[in-house]
Amino acid sequence: MKDKKTYWHCLVGETLKVLLEPVGIEVRMEVPVVSAPPIADLILIQRKEVSEQGWTQEQRLRLADGLCDLDADQILVELKITESLNEDALMQFSVYDHLYLKSSQLKRHHLRGVIISSITSQKDFLQKYSFKPIGPAGVYECKPTWGGVVRLIFLNELADESHATLR
Repeated sequence: MKDKKTYWHCLVGETLKVLLEPVGIEVRMEVPVVSAPPIADLILIQRKEVSEQGWTQEQRLRLADGLCDLDADQILVELKITESLNEDALMQFSVYDHLYLKSSQLKRHHLRGVIISSITSQKDFLQKYSFKPIGPAGVYECKPTWGGVVRLIFLNELADESHATLR
């Protein structure tokens, strides 16, 4: 059974309407903050059948370096092909990751967020957000203060041969 949520902004808004509209002050609730509901430019990679064993060897062989070693059931990917990663893009991706996690009612260990970029970020950006190299060349991770782990893959730093075949 779902908990019933109290929509305080509606209760207070209706009260303010009664008080303020008679004197010419408009009060609105459920105010849209964007012109259209956002559709995120993301890719979701998930197994069709979730099992205790995780990704199969065949599945891991087909996943790219930086993805094939992840154990999460779902991988949320944002591509940065023509623009470099910056603070706004990192924050926006973190919001997408959080919203998808909540709307899908997943536990954190079931979802991993990955940004794939064709342009290597400046070292000071990587240092500022504590991105550390992990595993194969071109793969970095950080643990934002707001939770979770963000993986960053720089396409131009990956090796020509896949590390997935080395397992």
